Amino acid sequence: MAEKTSPQLAQIIMLLHELKGELQEARADIRSLQVQANAAKNPRQMRAVITLPFTYELGDPSIELTVEEWNRVKAGETVKLSGKGLNPEAVFLGLDHWEFSGGIGGTVKLDVEFEGRRETEQTEILDAEMIEEFAVTPSV
Repeated sequence: MAEKTSPQLAQIIMLLHELKGELQEARADIRSLQVQANAAKNPRQMRAVITLPFTYELGDPSIELTVEEWNRVKAGETVKLSGKGLNPEAVFLGLDHWEFSGGIGGTVKLDVEFEGRRETEQTEILDAEMIEEFAVTPSV
């Protein structure tokens, strides 16, 4: 026989679920602020790899951005780039075309071109979880 949940317990469970969601949002906001603070400290010294969420069709698509490209993306410019082609697990899926607009918190769109046909595969909000920055060592 299933036990009934008291109204107070049900309310506590509901509040805990809400709190969990708020904490996850706060974590993403903190990470975004960390990325922005890092960019402010080293405005022209970082490159980045952007990795979109996993999909069955594409795996974990990613693109590496130069210092100049990454600075333009962070500034909120519309930046269009072509990648090196998507090739998860040795299956060539086509040429990848990326469009960033609105900076962090803006959109990133991935189109894939295969056999002359180009289709939008993913459109996401660019958040800090997708970004991995790398310091650039000045050449001597």
